[in-house]
Amino acid sequence: MGRTLILDTLADSEVPMNIPMILQKQPGLAQSSVYRNLAVLVQVGVVSKIAVGAEHAFYELSEDVTGEHHHHMICRSCGSVRTLVLPASVERKLDQSLASAADDASFVLQGHRLDLIGLCEGCARR
Repeated sequence: MGRTLILDTLADSEVPMNIPMILQKQPGLAQSSVYRNLAVLVQVGVVSKIAVGAEHAFYELSEDVTGEHHHHMICRSCGSVRTLVLPASVERKLDQSLASAADDASFVLQGHRLDLIGLCEGCARR
């Protein structure tokens, strides 16, 4: 039941969520249970973990589940994570560039994740 609640919570969210956000939406879940269940869900590939610094992470349904490819913008100041969907033409050029770089390194590319690191609008104004 805990895993189902976590998956439903992530599915209903428009943004990646950290554990406090999940617990706020599902106060009946124990924090230790959320940690354990997320670890299992990440391990089996249903949930993706977005590391923000050494101690913080956000979670979202994996692309294999949603079928939607996207990237992330991570604020270096407040740690917020936003989704970034690139236009198809830009994504194709990025795929080609990464495939070429991987090929040059004799690496078999199977996919990519791209995180943009910077300042969100609120932090940039401060």
